[in-house]
Amino acid sequence: MDCEEFLEAVTVLNSVSMEELKEMREVFTGFDLDGDGTISEEEFEKCMAQLGQHMTTEECKEMIASADKDGDGLIRFLEFVPMVKEAATTCSLLDDEQTLRETFNMFDDNGDGTIDRKELKKALSTMNNETPTEKELDEMFKLVDLNGMVRLLSMNSGHSSTER
Repeated sequence: MDCEEFLEAVTVLNSVSMEELKEMREVFTGFDLDGDGTISEEEFEKCMAQLGQHMTTEECKEMIASADKDGDGLIRFLEFVPMVKEAATTCSLLDDEQTLRETFNMFDDNGDGTIDRKELKKALSTMNNETPTEKELDEMFKLVDLNGMVRLLSMNSGHSSTER
């Protein structure tokens, strides 16, 4: 191992806990079907399919290429760890967005993609067993009020919209 490889190893290994490292080693070993210490495109594609993630050969090539630091077309364990961490972060963000959307949809009684005062008042009353005052509703809407005219919250655009 030369100095550059050593620095890479230290950096990668310091980015995860020992428990995460053990789990990633188990996953890596599962993907390394021929036991040669690397994951090829074919192994990666086959394992992803077994996990229910049917990727095209091109998608697999892109993932391998993005993780393959030494350009040999294979993934070593020290290349695998950052790839898994990035994928986990992406999944976590998607899960968070999904949770927000589900929560939003619970507030959006009529399913029009917006939450108006009536829907917000009803949802908060149900959740807290206490009906918010008009002043409290005003304060909540002011938190997202960009132009003084906001009366609807919209999940479709990600921004507030104006009540007409």
